[in-house]
Amino acid sequence: MYDLSKAGRTAVHTSCRLLTSSGYTVERISGIGRRFDIIAWNHGRLLGIVVRTSRNGGIARFSSLVQSLVEMVRKQQFPGEVQVWNLQSHQWKRYRVLPGGAIYITGGFP
Repeated sequence: MYDLSKAGRTAVHTSCRLLTSSGYTVERISGIGRRFDIIAWNHGRLLGIVVRTSRNGGIARFSSLVQSLVEMVRKQQFPGEVQVWNLQSHQWKRYRVLPGGAIYITGGFP
């Protein structure tokens, strides 16, 4: 679905470390047809996470990605919570994908 750059691959590995340090079990997903970069679970909570990097523009830069994830949530094709994590200028911005769009997640990880 999306070929990650070197910065993107580094961001995925960093995300895995953040999740692991928060007590999640983490699986990094690879392959051309993948929908998520990371699947993580902890105490019955399941997360499907897409990780992206950008210098500017925020999540608006990934509107087609968000729209495809919104459709997945709307059709209930994933049994857990869908999130987009964007590493923008060395700062993480996390968004939860809902049937109507994506909302910014405040607070600590995850």
